[in-house]
Amino acid sequence: MGPTLLHENITTKESNQRDRSVRAVQPNVRTIKYGLNSFMYNGAKIWNSLPINIKCTATCKHFKYLTCNWDGPECACGACILCV
Repeated sequence: MGPTLLHENITTKESNQRDRSVRAVQPNVRTIKYGLNSFMYNGAKIWNSLPINIKCTATCKHFKYLTCNWDGPECACGACILCV
């Protein structure tokens, strides 16, 4: 589900864990301007930080509602996968 442009710019990898979530692959970057600030990098980072209940919603309208009311990742340690 989603626009073709998103599918062309963000690659995904299915997880081997029980939840069967799909993780977006963050590309390796060399620069800040065209790497860390790119849509491909930040889109994958945000998608991977979403909780599983938001990723698995049935409708686009419900997905939009949940993401608008989401406060971000719960952890703020700076070392785990949610914070990196």
